Amino acid sequence: MRFHFAGLLVAGVLTVLGASMLIAQPRTVPPIESTVVNMISDFADSHPDWAVLRQERKDAATVALNHARHMNPDTVGMQDDLSGGGDRLDGVGSLADGRLTLTCASCHQQDAAARYMKPISFDRHCVACHEGDLPKVGDERVPHGDMPALVDLVNRHLLREQLDEMSKSASIAAPSSTVGALVTVLGAGMLGDGAGDLLAFRPPPRGGGSEAPAAPVGMDVDAILAEARHSEFAKLKTNCMKCHTKESITPAPRRPKGEPFDVAPPRIPDRWLDRSVFSHQSHRALNCLECHAQAATGEQTSDIMLPSIDSCRTCHAPAAGVRSDCVMCHLYHPPLEPQPQGSITIEEYAGAGREKK
Repeated sequence: MRFHFAGLLVAGVLTVLGASMLIAQPRTVPPIESTVVNMISDFADSHPDWAVLRQERKDAATVALNHARHMNPDTVGMQDDLSGGGDRLDGVGSLADGRLTLTCASCHQQDAAARYMKPISFDRHCVACHEGDLPKVGDERVPHGDMPALVDLVNRHLLREQLDEMSKSASIAAPSSTVGALVTVLGAGMLGDGAGDLLAFRPPPRGGGSEAPAAPVGMDVDAILAEARHSEFAKLKTNCMKCHTKESITPAPRRPKGEPFDVAPPRIPDRWLDRSVFSHQSHRALNCLECHAQAATGEQTSDIMLPSIDSCRTCHAPAAGVRSDCVMCHLYHPPLEPQPQGSITIEEYAGAGREKK
């Protein structure tokens, strides 16, 4: 009990006086390598800048994003995209001269707690403007982010294409055995609603006979389709690299020719300062660019668009009259996994806290 009481007393003193010892507790798994600053007497003059800035880290997200281009209303195609986006677009602004423009809120929306921003996703934030950038296989747009569905689409297209070629050929017929071989190679059930029509297909017999001749001896269905799939996936891979970095798209390891490529997850960080708590809602009166000025000019995905500590000190300092005590940003109680109410002891709670340090 003495430990818990002393902890509460220290937390109260921190809140009132705004001066203490801060023990930084990394919460990333694995922990980010950095120098942990143990002694901080005051946020206004002894707190260091955020580790991510003082160590000059880079955003390692694997998508190619140019913030400046998205913030520029004169970007080629921007006005057409914004005027035609309809209700699929959020946060579209209107300039004094009538031009439309994206705003920060077009892509960055607060989570349910109004503290942080929801994760970025193509379907939620990009598709309204960039759906037309997705390539087509045949007459269908490729499904974004769903490789099994993409493989099925390519399979259906190639089978239909192969059967169409057979129907036009004067030298190759497609009896049921050949069609069955194609289906076996590509995978049963991948033809969708048109399966019955394709499987029932018979090209007209040559010379007006009553039966189609047998398939060519030695016809290597696997090789034919592997080559066709390889060519199709090569074209799709090139298109994916318009947004995904070259390093994030790799051939599938140890797979035969004609198998799809791998696209690494974009790894867009949800939070940068994960040793603290923050509330965007508390700062809602500010223009986003007051703190994230780099968004208007940043052209590289690697740019980390965080305000420096000096920006925060403009308000969070005794002279400005805004709170700057430690527990405003740093939780006193150690973060734990969700526990059933009343299920752990003080000793277990204290031990969990020490393990987190």
